[in-house]
Amino acid sequence: MTMPSVLAMDQQPEIKWLCDTLYLAVNIMDRYISRRVVPIEHYQLIALTALWIAAKKEDHSLGCLLLGPCSDVLTRDPWNSTLVKHMGWFFMELTLYGREFIKYKPSSIAFGALTLARFLLLNQKSLEVAESLDGHLAQHFNDLSEILVKKYSFKFYSEVAPLVMRYYSQHGRRFIHRNLSF
Repeated sequence: MTMPSVLAMDQQPEIKWLCDTLYLAVNIMDRYISRRVVPIEHYQLIALTALWIAAKKEDHSLGCLLLGPCSDVLTRDPWNSTLVKHMGWFFMELTLYGREFIKYKPSSIAFGALTLARFLLLNQKSLEVAESLDGHLAQHFNDLSEILVKKYSFKFYSEVAPLVMRYYSQHGRRFIHRNLSF
């Protein structure tokens, strides 16, 4: 997939609109064409439509959420509370206005927003458990139950055991516990 180029956008000094409008328009167009096969002769129409939608969003006359096709990640998952969903949507919409997010695929943005929302909303005990589990795996990844590793090595369980073992053998402990209180 071809990703938008911030450098190419910066080389258009004659365009005097809000930067947010441009980035939002490119984001909308990119999300649309990543989901549909579009004939090349329709690209200009799609670009203009995306620019119109972005301009309407900028002047606040468009009252809809422009979250895109990957936002359903937040609504499909039964583990997500309403608070997690709303925070995830907030984070995803924030990425529409930042040029540093253009290089990421919408699916990466959706999962990143979901990860951050879940992290911020974890209670202190959940953080302690995650930190302890991370430490245990880092120290004992070679000493895990053979039965458990074998069970989770099958495709039925997405072969997660080899993935976890490989991750901890290469990277070691990764969780950084910070005392967060809101």
